Amino acid sequence: MDKRSLLAVTLSSLVILVYYTYFFKLPEASAPLPSATISSESKPSVDTTTSGVSNTSISFSNSNNSKDSFLIDPDYKNQTTLLQNGLVEADFESLGGKFKSFILKKFHQSPEKNSPLVNLFSDKLENLQLIFRESNFSLPTNIPFQLLESSPTQLVYEWKGPDFILQKTIELEKENYVAHIRFSLQNLSTQTLRGSPTLRLDTLQNEVHKDSFTFLKGPGNLKFPIQYKDKVTARYRDLTKLGSEKSEKGDFQWVGIEERYYLWAIIARSLSSENQIRYGISSNLLFTELSYPTEVIVPDAKIEKAFSVYLGPKDVELLKSLNVDLEEAVDYGWFGIVAKPILWLLKFFHSWVGNWGLAIIVLTIFIKLLLHPINKKSLESMKGLQKIQPKLKALQEKFANDKERLNTEMMNLFKTHKVNPMGGCLPMLLQMPIYIALYKVLYNAIELYHAPFFAFYKDLSAPDPYFVSPILLGIFMMLQQRLTPSPSQDPNQAKLMMIMPLMFSVFMLFLPAGLVIYIFINTSVTVAQQYLHQKDMSMMDIIQRFRKES
Repeated sequence: MDKRSLLAVTLSSLVILVYYTYFFKLPEASAPLPSATISSESKPSVDTTTSGVSNTSISFSNSNNSKDSFLIDPDYKNQTTLLQNGLVEADFESLGGKFKSFILKKFHQSPEKNSPLVNLFSDKLENLQLIFRESNFSLPTNIPFQLLESSPTQLVYEWKGPDFILQKTIELEKENYVAHIRFSLQNLSTQTLRGSPTLRLDTLQNEVHKDSFTFLKGPGNLKFPIQYKDKVTARYRDLTKLGSEKSEKGDFQWVGIEERYYLWAIIARSLSSENQIRYGISSNLLFTELSYPTEVIVPDAKIEKAFSVYLGPKDVELLKSLNVDLEEAVDYGWFGIVAKPILWLLKFFHSWVGNWGLAIIVLTIFIKLLLHPINKKSLESMKGLQKIQPKLKALQEKFANDKERLNTEMMNLFKTHKVNPMGGCLPMLLQMPIYIALYKVLYNAIELYHAPFFAFYKDLSAPDPYFVSPILLGIFMMLQQRLTPSPSQDPNQAKLMMIMPLMFSVFMLFLPAGLVIYIFINTSVTVAQQYLHQKDMSMMDIIQRFRKES
C-alpha cells in the first residue's frame, strides 16, 4: 500500500510539473485598445521627440464642429526640468507636461548599494497625463507646453490653444512621494466648452520569466489595478479577464496600479458619486484613470481642478499619514485585524535588535511562547488519544456492524479517560489566523525589501541563495513528525507522511528567505516544546539542571 501511495504522489507531481512547463500560459496583456487618435477621448499616444518638434498640424474641433488648424512652432524645444526632495528625483518634459522619470532615492533595484535606483517611470511608454473625456474640443496628444515658473519642488506649464488657455502646475511635496497636479482651463472662445477632466496612468507590466518551476514560484511580481471606494479595496488579480477597458462610476477616493512593494495611485481631490474610473490593458500597457464629472465652461469663464498622485513604496506608516486610507493598498488578506499588530511588533523588535532577520526570529519565538498554553493542550490531547488507541481498535472490531453502539462506546471511552477527540485539531484552528496574518506581513513588508540578515544573506525578500534554511527546515520537520504523538499506528501512513517534509522543503526553495526563517524558527521551537513535553520537563527544570551542572 505504501508503494502505491508513493507512486501516486510521484506521478501527481510529475503531471503538475509537465503541465506548468509545457501547457500553462502566464497572464498576457493581450487585448489592445483601438489605436490612439488625436481626440482627447482616446488613449494618449507617445511622442519620442527629445529635443525639437517637427512642423506638425494639430486639429481643433469647436462646438460648431468646424476645424481650425495650427502648427507647432518648428523651433519648439522639449525642455526637461528636475524636481526633487529628500526621497525623489523626478524629471518632467514640457512636451506633454509629463513624467520622464520618477526615481526613488532610498530604493535600489538589487541589494548591492551601487545598483541603479528604482525608477517608477523607466520607459517612455509609461505616462501620467491629463486628458479630457467626452469633450467637444480636442487637445494635442502631447501638448507643447511652455515652462512659466520652476523651483526645486514646483513647475508651472502653460499652453495657449486656439480658443483657450490650459495651465498645469506640478508640485512635489517635501519629504514625501506625493505630487499635486493642478490645472486650469480658460475659455477664450465665443462657444461653451464641455469636458470631463481625467488623469490617466499607463505603465508597463513587469516581465515574467516562465520556467519549469513556475508552478512553485507563482506568477511573479505582476502589476494589478486597484481601487478604493466606501471603505472597500477592490483588486483585479485575474488579468486574463481584465479585457481592453472596464469602467465604473462612484465616489472613488483613489485608484491606481499596485505591485508587491510599490504603488502608483491617483488620489481624487473632488469627491463625487459621478466620478468615473476606467482600467484595463492596452497593448503592453496596463492603465487606470480617474475622471471628474463633465465641466461646462461658458465663454470668458475658467475652471480649476486638482488631482494628487502617490508614487512610492507601500510603507504602511507613510501611507497612513496621508489621511486618504491609502494604507488599505497593503494586502493583509482576511486577517488584517491580526496582521497590523504583528507588523507593529516586528517593527518594535527591529528597533530593539537592529536587524530584520533577528527581528523575525524574536517575533516568531514571542508568538510561539504566547501560544504555548494552546500548543500544550493540543499535545496532551494527542498523547491521550495515542494511549487509548488499542482500546479504540478493540471497540471498532467488536462493534464493526453496529455503528450507533460503536459511537456510544467510543464517547464513553473518551469521557472515562478525559480525552477530547477534537483537542488536537481545535488549538491548531485557533492559531491559523495568526500564522496566516504573519505570513502576509512577512511577504508584503517593504521593510524586508533588500534587507540583509548576515553577510551571506543580502536580501530577506529574495529566496535563500544557498538553500541552507530550506534544508534545515526539512530536517526539523522530520524531527517534528517523529516527536508528534499520533493516534494512528498505521506504518504505511507514517511512511507516506515522511515524504511531506521533502516536498515542503522544495516549495521553500522559492519563497523569500524571511518567510523561510520564520517557518524554520517556528518549527524548531515546536520540536523543542514536543521534546520537553515527552520528557515531562519544563524550562524551569532545564534551568535548574543547568545550574546544578555548572
